[in-house]
Formats: sequence, C-alpha cells, structure tokens
Amino acid sequence: SRHAFVRFRAPQVAEGWRFDAMVKAAREVRFGYFGLGNETEYNEEAVTEAQPFLYRVRRTRYRGVAEVTRHIRGPLMVALMGDVEQARFTSLPGPSVFDADFDPDELKQNDVSGRLALVYDTRDNEYNTHQGLLLEAGTQIGSGGDGYTRLYTLLRAYVMPLEGTVVAARIGASGMGGTPSLDARYTIPGWEREVPVLGGEYSHRALDVGRLAGRHLLFGNLEVRHDLLAFGDLGAITLLAFTDAGRVFEEESFRLTLDDLKVGGGGGVALRILRSSIFTFNFAGGPDGFNFSVGSGWMF
Repeated sequence: SRHAFVRFRAPQVAEGWRFDAMVKAAREVRFGYFGLGNETEYNEEAVTEAQPFLYRVRRTRYRGVAEVTRHIRGPLMVALMGDVEQARFTSLPGPSVFDADFDPDELKQNDVSGRLALVYDTRDNEYNTHQGLLLEAGTQIGSGGDGYTRLYTLLRAYVMPLEGTVVAARIGASGMGGTPSLDARYTIPGWEREVPVLGGEYSHRALDVGRLAGRHLLFGNLEVRHDLLAFGDLGAITLLAFTDAGRVFEEESFRLTLDDLKVGGGGGVALRILRSSIFTFNFAGGPDGFNFSVGSGWMF
C-alpha cells in the first residue's frame, strides 16, 4: 500500500476567506469489503490459507479537490467544494465477497462532484480543540454511478470539565439519492476532512476499515481525552476512552433509529508533538471482536 498527496491550506491568506486544495493518490491493497448493508457478516474462521482475502479488495484512488470557504457573520461560514476522482477496485487472489458481488473482477469508477456546506464554528482552536462547537450541514451532487445526490450533517461538541481533560462528542448522518457508485458510499465529504464509512480510526474504531457500507449512514462517537503528561505547545501524552456506534442502510430510505446499531468501545494513547502532529493508538472491542488502529490527528 502507498499514499501520497500535496495539499495547500490557507485559512488566513485573505480576510474572511479560507482556501484548501489537494491532489492525492492512494493504493490500499487490503481494503475491507464485506458486502453492502447493515446485515453483512464477518466470519473470522472462514478466512483460511485457501481464501485469505475473503473480505479484502485492492482499492486505488486518484483525487483532486479544491474548496473555498467564505465567512458570513460571527462563527457562520459557507463552503463550496469541487471534487474529481477516479477509483478502481480490483480482486485479490482466491475467493472473495467482492467477486461474488461484482463481475468482472475489476470495477472502475469516475466521479465529478460539487458540495455546498453551511458551517458553524466556535472552537477555541482547530488543531487541538478544548471547547466549542463545529456544526456542518451540506448537500452534494455527483456523477458517480448513474448520478447521485447526498444530504449530510456532522455535529461536533467539545467541553473541558477539568484542566487537561476534554470530553468530545460527534453525531453524523448522511442520505443518498439516485444510484451512487461503490466508492461514493465509503466517504462523507466533510469540511476540513472527509469521513470514511464505516469503520476504522476516523469513524468507528471497533470495526475494520470498510466494514459497513451503504447508501445511508447514521453514527456517533463519544471520547474522553486526559493529558497524562502535558508540555503546553510542545506536546502531550494523552489517555483516551471512547465509545463508537453506527449503522448503514442500503435500502431506499434513511431512518432515524437506534435499532441494529453496531456499538463498540475501548481506550488508547495519543502522542501530540508541537502544534503539527498528533498520533493515536486505539484498542477497541465490538461486534467483530478486538480491533487495533492507528490514526493521524484526532478522530474529530
């Protein structure tokens, strides 16, 4: 696997404006594919020497994205993003769930999309938030598949009940119309950073990356961060405790429900270096058993 990108970010180059652009290439040779919908199953004993890649697929993505954000008033902003992407899913040797769902064994998808979002941001700082809100609601139109639309929201809140302790919560929901591509099902085009769906260090730490995928999504995260050793702007060693929950819907309609949520939780350690780098090491248990993940930056 390999990953390379070039990114330009200018949050203060002009008063009232923010600019963000990125060109990216990524190749994930063991990306998880378990099928579509919330009822997909994972049987660890079915992964054998004869079929080691039963739940794996190779995913290659080339992406170019540009976003302009305009300050309206107070903490309110509006953001417009354009995105061009090519994705390719390729079978690995041996039987796999991907082979059973798609024929031929390689799926190529192109997508040109635009996204408009309304953003409300009262965070005390962006790289290591202690207090505030970041509320986002947006709509997206894309050409992937036979064309699709999306409505989504991401709501984040942060409080600091004690010095060195932060309680953070996030709720997210997304609904898609039309006939979205497989690749579009795996991401929410969030402001600042896209959210992978559903599983892994940026959406659900108790699930494998790509564990759940569907047309619609509902999820939530609750996290407590406590600085074990704090060195101000030089960095910190932080303990984590968290609970993640979520589900997807492959059927036509989105439902606001707590039924069949995949719930997991655990703890971890974070290493913050200066004002630029944060690494998280997460240990979680959930419906599929134990899962370990490593993240770059806070989960949210």
